[in-house]
Amino acid sequence: MTTFDIIKKHIDAWDPMELLATGAPKDEYDIESRMIEERFFSGITTEGLARILAEVFAAQFSESFSIADCLSTAEQICNEHKI
Repeated sequence: MTTFDIIKKHIDAWDPMELLATGAPKDEYDIESRMIEERFFSGITTEGLARILAEVFAAQFSESFSIADCLSTAEQICNEHKI
């Protein structure tokens, strides 16, 4: 799996705006996943990635996202990327 595939898989599973759950197209979060991939680097901490997730989703959806909101998804991405 590519880094994008891992990120997309976990972002889609998280579905932070509940768009996929309500029938949005499967590519709904692809732009955000690409934005996150562009800022992702090997060795990134879970907290660092959670900050990136919070920033990307806050900017894209004009919603408030805390690092705590994003920590679980960031951890899943980091853990799978290390495999």
